[in-house]
Amino acid sequence: MKKSNKAGINFILYFYLAIFAASIIFPLLWTVLTSVKSNQEFFANPWALTGKPVFGNYIRAWETANIGPYFLNSLYITVIVVAVEIIIGSMTSYALTRLKVKGSPFVTFLYMSGIFIPTILCVVPMFLQLRRVHLLDSHLGLILLYIATNLPFTVYVLNGTFRTLPHELEEAAIIDGCGYFRVYWNVMLPLAKPGIATVTIFDFLSVWNEYVIARSVILTPNKQTLAVGMVSLMQATNHQADWTALFAGMVIVMVPTMIIYLLFQKYITSGMTTGAIKG
Repeated sequence: MKKSNKAGINFILYFYLAIFAASIIFPLLWTVLTSVKSNQEFFANPWALTGKPVFGNYIRAWETANIGPYFLNSLYITVIVVAVEIIIGSMTSYALTRLKVKGSPFVTFLYMSGIFIPTILCVVPMFLQLRRVHLLDSHLGLILLYIATNLPFTVYVLNGTFRTLPHELEEAAIIDGCGYFRVYWNVMLPLAKPGIATVTIFDFLSVWNEYVIARSVILTPNKQTLAVGMVSLMQATNHQADWTALFAGMVIVMVPTMIIYLLFQKYITSGMTTGAIKG
């Protein structure tokens, strides 16, 4: 009786997971297939397979809405933001969780409070502040805003990661003569790879797909990010009925996020400290 109940629960679980996977995989495949169709094929039957791939859709998407410069702008901004987030966030979390710093609970509380403030409510104050310091309509100003708005989440995740790391390795490194920075850089940071991978993926997605802040503080068209460029592409394709170019643009947007996930997902699913300390 128990075996049959367990088999039934497993069947329901696998069935649910299969439905969930299909709900993700099918739209993804349909988007990719549509991106290589001709507009005639798409309007004739959106669900049919394509006869001959039309890769010219990607060229039109790249040129029609100026996706190329937008793509490079987003890549440049996102890489800098994620790198700075990891460096500042990991140093902050290490200091707050592993060192006996006076006032660290209060500083941690301030960082955690930042998570509960909706970013969209701060757009107007951020716009006025950037204009006051002459950073409006600049990539540097946008980068600083992204770092400020994403840092609380980064510190929150890495705080949990550093708290779970074994103290024995840290103490052994200090006994061997390592300073706090060497302990952080050579011992703690490599062990924190699962948490770093998690914040890398989430911060990358947050910055790569962000629209409201970029649309509000970047005014010059050739400085805009890819999310804003996709809206321009959608407006252009609506007037021209060029839906396949729109799907090609969507694939261009998805490729970097998929690459980032494939590179870091193994660190999320594996415990890097398992077996480091026994007993």
